[in-house]
Amino acid sequence: MSKRRRIGAHQGHFGADAVRVFWVNPVADLRAMNLIEECGGRVCGTDYLFCHALDPIPTDLPPMDALAQMALADPMVGPASDRADRIIRDIRAFGAEALVVSRIPGASHCAYEGGVIHDKVRSALGIPVCEIEVPPVSDPVRPTIRTRIEALIETVRGQRTDL
Repeated sequence: MSKRRRIGAHQGHFGADAVRVFWVNPVADLRAMNLIEECGGRVCGTDYLFCHALDPIPTDLPPMDALAQMALADPMVGPASDRADRIIRDIRAFGAEALVVSRIPGASHCAYEGGVIHDKVRSALGIPVCEIEVPPVSDPVRPTIRTRIEALIETVRGQRTDL
């Protein structure tokens, strides 16, 4: 079906049974990101670490105040539990059924924050969580990542009561 016909028929690109996944630290390798779709899921929300770089620096404030405001808006400022709270709010708002947390070797964020986010989301929402490590080029680990994502999607489908 063409895009225009899908829009006219109020149909999305994905099937109605596609599992809604929230992805923390989505990776730059789009082939790794596409695994969600290949396994029967769809990304319904993300928590990008670079979102602080998307806000313009205010020009109506003194320069140091503007820089301080930007620093405090960074999602990496403060404890990982604060970031987890923001993620929980977003997961609820987007209706996500599962969470994928990427660990990226050599990244600037804490290697342990994924565990904090994982535990807090599971405790608050009870949804399945999958932590994966994705190197800059995912080719060598693609089969392993795919298996873990497939298991996550199957877990959600097995828990659904409306099918």
